[in-house]
Amino acid sequence: MASVIHLPSTSATHPLRRRWLGTRAYWLCQLAGWGGLLVIFFAPLPFRVHNTGTEFWYYGFLCATGLALSHLLRVLVLCQLERARSWVNLTLRLVPWVLVVSSAHLGPILWLMFCLMSPNAPGSDSEAESFAAIYLDNLNLSFPLFVIWTGFYLGLRYYRQYQLAVVERLQLDAAVKDADLRALKAQLNPHFLFNSLNSLRALIPRDLERPREAITLLSDLLRASLTLGQDEIVPLSRELDAVDNYLALESLRFEDRLRVRRAIQTAALAHPVPPFLVQTLVENALKHGLAPRESGGEITLEAFVRAGMLHIRVSNPGTLGRQTAGTGLGLKNSRARLALLFGPDAFLGLRQVADDIIEAEAIIPALPRPATS
Repeated sequence: MASVIHLPSTSATHPLRRRWLGTRAYWLCQLAGWGGLLVIFFAPLPFRVHNTGTEFWYYGFLCATGLALSHLLRVLVLCQLERARSWVNLTLRLVPWVLVVSSAHLGPILWLMFCLMSPNAPGSDSEAESFAAIYLDNLNLSFPLFVIWTGFYLGLRYYRQYQLAVVERLQLDAAVKDADLRALKAQLNPHFLFNSLNSLRALIPRDLERPREAITLLSDLLRASLTLGQDEIVPLSRELDAVDNYLALESLRFEDRLRVRRAIQTAALAHPVPPFLVQTLVENALKHGLAPRESGGEITLEAFVRAGMLHIRVSNPGTLGRQTAGTGLGLKNSRARLALLFGPDAFLGLRQVADDIIEAEAIIPALPRPATS
């Protein structure tokens, strides 16, 4: 099986401006590469006995046009990277383009050299044959140059992508360790905590069912939170179990003010999500949408799969910009976890979908395959 390419070159990673203009680091590498090649060509020329000066022009135009055409070749490589499915397929796509660029590279240079050496451009059959022979002979220099340039460019791209993957993995490991540390600090001996809750529940008279139920739900919610916090990702079904416990506990407080409408697609239940993602969205909806309203409102929870991506939507009454003041830490951490776990295609945002309805939407792609070295 052909190895898969892990070099993202979409419009998201390489917008039109960057694709055509390049970056500062790219141009520094270009100038260093072609400039170094020019120095290698020029270095022995002053020591040659027969030196007409034409070689200075030849090598100068060779490197200058090579710099310009290699930049055009870079744009072609980015386009082919977006379409190629494997390294073999990419090679078959690039070889013809490298040959075309190499051929285009030599034409103006050799024509100029003929004009410099002779005031008459190659017009006769003998001159045309001589031009063709020199053209094919010099193609042996130009074609390997662009093959080497393409190999260096892809190699540097792959190395840079590998470094980014390592950095992202280290960031994710650091975030996981930080979350574990915070979870350990929050547990404070969970057995003691649960035993204390059970003891507190036993002290409440049996005829006070609502306080007893609240403590039971709180205990279940804490137990689920400690269990989910040990994993990087969980199925959506497990996340929804914790959300159900949270909503059941909050319904004891809000009573008829809290109304929940669910629309969960069966195919979405097995999709992986970061733990506490949905609970964070629901908690924000309750805190900022329902709590300030005397009449309460309805929270809508939707989850469905479209084009292989999980869409989670939580809507609540409210208006953006008029919400209760908050730190925004929950949404910020959720965005960071989505980006680290699922890549740049993951999304989490808020929007005003109606005059008095705010919707939080999370779009989660399938887990990316690990990059191979």
